Amino acid sequence: MSRQGNVTIKDVAKRAKVSVASASRAINGVGRISQETKDRILKAAQELNYVPHFGARSLITKKNNIIGVLLPDLYGEFFSEIVRGIDYAARLGGFNILLSSYHNDENETKTAIAAMRGRVDGMVAMFPFETDDDDLRNTLNAPMVKIANSSSKAKIPLIAIDNADGAKTAIKHLYDCGKRKIAHLSGPKNNLEASDRMRGYREAMDGLELKTNIFEGDFREETGFNYAPAIARLVKDGAIDAIFVGNDTMAIGLINGFKRLGIKIPDDVALIGFDNTPVASYITPGLSSMGVDMATLGKRAVEILKQLINNDDDLQEEAHFTPVLFPRSSSVAKLREEEMTIQENLAF
Repeated sequence: MSRQGNVTIKDVAKRAKVSVASASRAINGVGRISQETKDRILKAAQELNYVPHFGARSLITKKNNIIGVLLPDLYGEFFSEIVRGIDYAARLGGFNILLSSYHNDENETKTAIAAMRGRVDGMVAMFPFETDDDDLRNTLNAPMVKIANSSSKAKIPLIAIDNADGAKTAIKHLYDCGKRKIAHLSGPKNNLEASDRMRGYREAMDGLELKTNIFEGDFREETGFNYAPAIARLVKDGAIDAIFVGNDTMAIGLINGFKRLGIKIPDDVALIGFDNTPVASYITPGLSSMGVDMATLGKRAVEILKQLINNDDDLQEEAHFTPVLFPRSSSVAKLREEEMTIQENLAF
C-alpha cells in the first residue's frame, strides 16, 4: 500500500474490494452504483484518510466546487460581512470560495475575472459602476451574479440595493428629530452607490423644501476626519444642524474629528451614516445608520448562483434589498443613556 499521506484511489479500491472505476464513481458522486457498495467504498476511503486529487476530480465531475468572489476591496467590515454570508452559503452547498479584489480600479475587473476562468463554477461579483455584462460573462465563461445598485442596468442575475430609498429614509429621520439644515458628505462621483445616495438626499430635501449643502468625499475615514474643521465652523455659525454621511467609515472619521474640536453630537450636530457596519453600535456616540444585512445579502447571492450552476428552472433573476434605519445616539439624544449603560456592562 502507498505510504500514509499519499493514499491513491487504487488503495481505496483495493481496501473495498472493488474496481478503480467503481471507487471513482462512489467518491465523485457520478454514475450508477449500489448504496451498499458506495458505503463500503466511502468507509474504506475514510479509514485510509484518502483525499481526492482536485484536478482529477474536476475532470470527472466537470465541476471545481469553487465559487469565485470578486469585490471592489477587501478592507473593512462592510466587505467582511458580505464574505461571511457568501462563505456560509457556499459551504452549505459543498463549495469553497476563491476571493479576489480589483482594488477599486474599474480597469482591473476584466483581468481579475479572467484569472478565475476555468477555476470556478460561477462567480458573485460586486460592482459600484455600470458594467458590460455580456463582456463579463464571456470573460468568465461561467454563471455570474452581480451585486449592484438598484439603478444598475443588469443583463445577468442581480442582487440590488436601493440606496436612493435608504437616503430618503435617513433624511426623514433627521427631519423627524427636528433638524432642518441637513448637509451631505458624499461618496466618490464615479460610484453608483454614492450617486444614488446623493440623489436620494436631493429628492428628500426638495420634497421637504429644504436647502441642500453637499461636501464631496470618497468613502475613506480620513476624509471624514479632514472635513471636520470646515464643517465644524458651519455648525458653530448655525448653518448646519445635521449631516447625512455617505458611509459609516467617513462618519466615524467625522465623529473623531468633531470630538477633538469640542463639537457635541447630537446636541450641536446630528449624524447618520450608511451601511450599518458592526462598529457603528460600539463607538461613542453610537452611530445611527442605514443598512441591510450584508451577510444575508451575500448568502442570497450564492443561493441564486447555485441555481444558475445547477440549471434550476425556478431561477429568481433578481433579489432586492431596501436599507432600513438603525437609530442610535448620534442622532437621537435620548438613546445616549441606554448606550452608555450597555457599554458599561460590556466593560465588566
